[in-house]
Amino acid sequence: MNKWLRSTIGLVLVMLIVVTAAGCREEEGKVFKAVGENEKAMIKVLCQDESEFYSQYGSLFLAEYPNIEVQVISTAGNPSQDIDAIIEAEKPDVLILDTSQYEKYANGGYLYDLDAAIRQGQFDLAGILPAVTDSIKDMSGGKLYGLAPRFSSQALYYNKDSFDRYSVPYPKDKMSWEEVLELAQRFPREDDAGERTYGFMFNRYDANPYNSALTIGFGKGLSYFDLDTMQMTIDTEEWKKVFQLAFDVIQSGAVYEPPEQNGFIPGMGQKEEMEQDPFFGGKTAMMISANDFMAQLKRAKSYLKDRMPEWDIVSVPVDQQNPDVGNVLWIRDIFTIHAQSANVEAAWAFVSYINSDTFARVTAKAQINGTMPARAAFLKDDEGHNLEAFTALKPNPNIQKGSGEVPQSFFLAFGAMAEQETKLAYKGEQSLETALANIQQKGQALLQAEMNSQ
Repeated sequence: MNKWLRSTIGLVLVMLIVVTAAGCREEEGKVFKAVGENEKAMIKVLCQDESEFYSQYGSLFLAEYPNIEVQVISTAGNPSQDIDAIIEAEKPDVLILDTSQYEKYANGGYLYDLDAAIRQGQFDLAGILPAVTDSIKDMSGGKLYGLAPRFSSQALYYNKDSFDRYSVPYPKDKMSWEEVLELAQRFPREDDAGERTYGFMFNRYDANPYNSALTIGFGKGLSYFDLDTMQMTIDTEEWKKVFQLAFDVIQSGAVYEPPEQNGFIPGMGQKEEMEQDPFFGGKTAMMISANDFMAQLKRAKSYLKDRMPEWDIVSVPVDQQNPDVGNVLWIRDIFTIHAQSANVEAAWAFVSYINSDTFARVTAKAQINGTMPARAAFLKDDEGHNLEAFTALKPNPNIQKGSGEVPQSFFLAFGAMAEQETKLAYKGEQSLETALANIQQKGQALLQAEMNSQ
């Protein structure tokens, strides 16, 4: 066989392999085509509340796609087991899910893998913040079965005026918990004018040692029980260090502890209430809060005017050993397609529009349940604040996993018990080792009882 013939046969074989592989890939999912402008279609959409669906999503979609009829299937008031029956009976094309539902249905084979739709429909996935898509993938074994147009996150807010006043350097992105709490202790207990600025506030409403320790522990990627084994995991050396760190910084006097009434007096005007706020009023220099706190800051500016402090944000504190991980993203609505949908193209038209640049542009300024747009181009702040702080870190996989299979009653009972045990240790009435051992033992009994009662 001459060289030319061998080369020709080789080229043909390569082309056959490529074509066959491409064909196999396309057979993995339906071949998508755009729904024509005059092509009539109908989709069933499963969501929690019909009126909320239309006000937030449906009306805008119908204006863009008048040829696609939408039938809403509301799950309001139905427990999770009934939702399974609703899905089986109604066979919706689109399911709008919360994170625990998404994790359940994605891993149960109920949802359509969106890879083919994204690829064939030339959907701009790169425009969505990686932190959002990564969070969704973390819940479904690395596969993308859904898209989310909006999200919520946390950051470390800091009062620049307080830092400038005492010549303390500003916090930075990816600081460890130890670094942030050390920074908090650099503020004087009392200045020359007899005023006090606390370096840090764990929570605007409750600063008990247990909740403070949980905030640090979760930020370090720790969990107090294992979802796979249903075993408590709080009596460890890592958690002991976290509780001791919380105890030490609170006892140092660097942490602002809100009063029981939180400064609110019935009949107090909004301006007076804002002046009493520990962050607006300069009583605390740093605090962790969600992105919706920015709306409160902007409202406060209209009331306080020249008394409003300058502020900015950085990423939440992280674990020293894992400085790139730490974000906690909340995604309220994940848009998915049912694996058995007979109207995949129309369903994809809906899901892709809700997650498109067009939808993000129209809703970027809207305060939809205190969320932010997932498309990076529309995550902006007119005053130049560091909004990248909300997505600077990778999602923490240990706390991204849902815990919907554990009854809410467990968390309530466990929290009350653990708070009491921690308080005894904080006050020196028992050792920290004893407190953690008690929390472990009593928590395991509570968890077992709750799981057995299901």
